[in-house]
Amino acid sequence: FTVDPDTARDMDDALHWKQLENGLHEVGVHIADVSYFVSDGSALDMEASQRATSTYLIDQVIPMLPHLLSNNLCSLCPKEDRLAVSIVWKMNDKAEILDQWVGRTLIHSRAKLSYRIAQEILDNPDRLWTGEDLKTSDEMVEPIKVGLNALFRLTKCLTA
Repeated sequence: FTVDPDTARDMDDALHWKQLENGLHEVGVHIADVSYFVSDGSALDMEASQRATSTYLIDQVIPMLPHLLSNNLCSLCPKEDRLAVSIVWKMNDKAEILDQWVGRTLIHSRAKLSYRIAQEILDNPDRLWTGEDLKTSDEMVEPIKVGLNALFRLTKCLTA
């Protein structure tokens, strides 16, 4: 799933969490693989390098890349297969990294969460959420809630 501002049109990073059989946690961070679409040294690469980032104005966004790339092909849209560069860690309950893998992946995000919704999930553990609330299927609600809470517990270990 992705977690971005309510108004985000480009989702360039996503997270995943999975409980492993041995009690360990699998945590993945996935970044949209722009390099698949933008050749190193190309005119588009040079323009994007000059812009360095998308620019957010009051009434518009000037994207670093053309809209077809930034809002579609290089956006980790829910329910779409997308290319990413990923790092996947195996961690214990203390968030100690026991193993890691880095590489190119094909991911399929299950939901686009806003910061507000993600925080509400963390703050209201007993609330009954629907797929409509989370803009996903009803069967994905519980795995997303469990994963988000697990990631939050692991981050607390890292900041303790």
